[in-house]
Amino acid sequence: MIAADSVTVEFNTVFEHLSDVLAQIQPEKLNATLGALSEALNGRGDELGATLVEADDYLVEMNPSLPQLEYDLEVGATVAQLYADVAPDLMTTIGNATDVGNTIVDEQEQLDLLLMNLTGLANTGRDVLGENEGQLTTALDVLTDTTTLLAEYSPELTCFIVGLNDARVAFEPMAGTGKYPALMLSTSFMGGATPYNHEEDLPVVGASGGPNCHGLPNFDPVRDGNASFVVTDTATVPYKPATEAWIRYPTIFGFLFGDYLPAGQ
Repeated sequence: MIAADSVTVEFNTVFEHLSDVLAQIQPEKLNATLGALSEALNGRGDELGATLVEADDYLVEMNPSLPQLEYDLEVGATVAQLYADVAPDLMTTIGNATDVGNTIVDEQEQLDLLLMNLTGLANTGRDVLGENEGQLTTALDVLTDTTTLLAEYSPELTCFIVGLNDARVAFEPMAGTGKYPALMLSTSFMGGATPYNHEEDLPVVGASGGPNCHGLPNFDPVRDGNASFVVTDTATVPYKPATEAWIRYPTIFGFLFGDYLPAGQ
């Protein structure tokens, strides 16, 4: 027994709190737990000490990596959240891939037939291109000058075609828009030019100056005026019109392909 006059207020408070704790944890159960723990640790002090020393070594080695581990956990949380957000779309993609796979399996025969046809087409194309390699190369080489010229004048072709279509639309009211649109023209006969002769009338192309739209496709006569003239070399000799009257009926072949007879015959 401890006399009351020898007990301080603080000790009384601690004792009171200890009594409350013991009342809550049930001393008989605490005793049983401590007994079981004592029995479990009895004779294993060296092993427990070695375990604690080894755990301390691990903690000493891991301690410098704790900031990186903390960063990895934060980033991992963000990545996990991202995966959680895209999980529905990912599952939809997997489902679609499954449907595609099932479709391929179901249509296997048609797929095999398609591959066989593609193989046949490739073999045919190889034979055709192989046999005509020289001719194709020659044709492409011959077309180089033509394609180069078309590429040079491609801007003029575009504005000319667009301008021609605009002119067609503007001209439609003049031709009438009824059931039988027409134009009233006054014509007369004039003496015809000499028939085309192959050797004599072959054109000589010597024009230069490059493409020029001259205001097209939105041409305005007041604003743009007349197009500038381009002097070209179109024949080896100056043109001399026929001055004598003679009758000759060109053949249909001559109308279509020109007259291959020498001049004067």
